[in-house]
Amino acid sequence: MIICCLSRQHARREHEISVQVRHSGKHLVRYTDERGRSKAKTFEANEKRAAQAFDAEMKRRRRHGEVVSPSEKTLAELRVDWLNSPKGQKLSPKTMEFYDGMWTKYIEPELGRASVCRITTLILDEFVSDLEKRGVGQATITKCLTQLSSMFRVAMKYRLIPTNPMQYVDRPEPKPSRIIRPLTPDQVERIRAQMKPRDALLVSLLAYSGIRPGEALALKWGSIHDDTFRIETAISLGEEKDTKTGEPRDVKLLAPLKQELLEHRLSIGRPSDSTLIFPARGGGHWSSSDWRNFRQRPFADAVEAIGLAKTTRPYDLRHSAASLFISAGRNPVYLARQMGHKPSMLLDRYSHVFEEFEDQTIDPEAQILAARACTGAAQAAS
Repeated sequence: MIICCLSRQHARREHEISVQVRHSGKHLVRYTDERGRSKAKTFEANEKRAAQAFDAEMKRRRRHGEVVSPSEKTLAELRVDWLNSPKGQKLSPKTMEFYDGMWTKYIEPELGRASVCRITTLILDEFVSDLEKRGVGQATITKCLTQLSSMFRVAMKYRLIPTNPMQYVDRPEPKPSRIIRPLTPDQVERIRAQMKPRDALLVSLLAYSGIRPGEALALKWGSIHDDTFRIETAISLGEEKDTKTGEPRDVKLLAPLKQELLEHRLSIGRPSDSTLIFPARGGGHWSSSDWRNFRQRPFADAVEAIGLAKTTRPYDLRHSAASLFISAGRNPVYLARQMGHKPSMLLDRYSHVFEEFEDQTIDPEAQILAARACTGAAQAAS
């Protein structure tokens, strides 16, 4: 009998009108939060449907034991929580710099002051539409949405919002992937011929080993062994950090590259094992401006001098190394480990290269030596 009475009382409470209209025309919703405390939330006069929807959602969550107290935090305040969360703390300095730029230029001006619990999927769709009308690129819009998704996941985790508005936001259709056109050893050697020894060595290391630029800049002379060298860290915005995969790896050292490294070490006075192979001009690690200067000056000048497209980047040298190792018939799993890739990503990215060398095997060391001899002969003739 008591249970029956309690059930009827609960049913009456469920059907009570909890959306009240104030004398100002605003709508007031009374509800109970997850700690059993009485709360009230106010909506503007033109937000009747939003108030009713909120009331219905709170009742549904109360029935299922999922009541979440809505947060009046702004998106800018949520971003602080996100940056301090485990997810935010794991972001690399380079990624954080990029996200800061997206936030300052695009997200904060439009959504920064908005209350987190009032940002709906419709508002986010309109935000995307506005960026597209302004001519913002698809890649940039996708990065903005990636940042927002991560922030709203933190809001859900901390129970600041009842539902995630990012769940149904339509993302721009991705553009076709940039076609990978690896540089040949002949092109690599012609680029090197335009550079000073240190810069030429950096080009060789990227083109003939396949490591990432940040990994190359973190290398010390003690990392070099007989036939391999060990990648343990990388440089990002002047700071040393873990590799992209978070794990060290050993990379095959081709004979021509090994010889060049030994000759360069001798030419600069045999520095100790603890010395960086590529220190900044003033010592220490390269900063982002150091790398930018290398990319935009000696590398870009050399690329232009030999007639390659201006869009050629130092990172393209990594693709050249992949092409060399594929032409040598290396196992995809071995090659993925060498480059710090997942095998599936490697096969997807370089499928056309695998097809090209399916029925032939080329000696990469012989190719490099032949290209160097040809470039040296051309220089001597001029």
